[in-house]
Amino acid sequence: MVSAVASKKIKVYAVKLVVSAAISVKFRDGATTDLEDLIALALNGGYVETINPPAFLFATTAGNSLDLVISGVGTAAGRVSYFDDDTS
Repeated sequence: MVSAVASKKIKVYAVKLVVSAAISVKFRDGATTDLEDLIALALNGGYVETINPPAFLFATTAGNSLDLVISGVGTAAGRVSYFDDDTS
């Protein structure tokens, strides 16, 4: 979803997803580390979560990408609002 930025954390403060089928999704810090548990979504379902910055919902490790893993057959569309930060 968001490419890695050298020495920066990606801090997500809002997420909006809509899916085309009954699938599960999860956000991942780079290739292997889950940031949240699997989120099950129904056919044409959605997911919205938000918090006011500078607070954030979750963050990657500095220098890692933010990935969205989709389990099942279908697509997810939406938006992720974030800022990159080199502080903890």
